[in-house]
Amino acid sequence: MLFDTLSPTGPRLSKRFTKGIVKWGIGDARQIQQWNPRMRFIAQTSALTGYDKIPSTARRLIYRLTYATPIGNYDVVNRFAF
Repeated sequence: MLFDTLSPTGPRLSKRFTKGIVKWGIGDARQIQQWNPRMRFIAQTSALTGYDKIPSTARRLIYRLTYATPIGNYDVVNRFAF
């Protein structure tokens, strides 16, 4: 199972920029294993991974700069197995 999660800063940034549409963020996706004893955490990666394959030079540069900051781990993709 693959899904993304936002960091705990997600709700705070959401209040500032989008009137609070993001309500929840998590620092360590391994905590989700507690929701179901059959779930097993496999891996986690930044949602920006692979930015170097973006064909548009301008967009690729924006993603590269973002990836190099702490915001690079704002949105992560998690892989779990049952």
